Amino acid sequence: MLSLVLLLSACAAPQPARWDYVTWHGARIQRDTGIAGQFRVLVKPGYGPTEYWCAAGDYAKDELDLGPGERIYLAAPRDNEGVLFSVLSMEEPEGPRGYSKSLSRPGFSLRVIHARMGCRSLMPFYFDLGRN
Repeated sequence: MLSLVLLLSACAAPQPARWDYVTWHGARIQRDTGIAGQFRVLVKPGYGPTEYWCAAGDYAKDELDLGPGERIYLAAPRDNEGVLFSVLSMEEPEGPRGYSKSLSRPGFSLRVIHARMGCRSLMPFYFDLGRN
């Protein structure tokens, strides 16, 4: 009986959240409790650089209330947990900038609007305006 009570109380105990925010596209975001303005986009199968930056842009806009011209920085390269981003200013990495969205060069940054440009539309715009 005691073991049953312990088991039930363990189930009722609040579990720590694995993520703090979920974007419209299903990406999970986890705040870094140690450093304000830093957050991790958790790994999601099939995600590439565009999707990670999209999620970071959504979080920065919706939760952190950043404007479209403010920057998001790559704080650490992608690892087994996800990609670490920051809204705190960081030094730009050396070398050519290019046009790709890097997940391997800490300090690489994009403006919020640019990060969100790669987000896929949730509702395709295939409207037929009554033409037959």
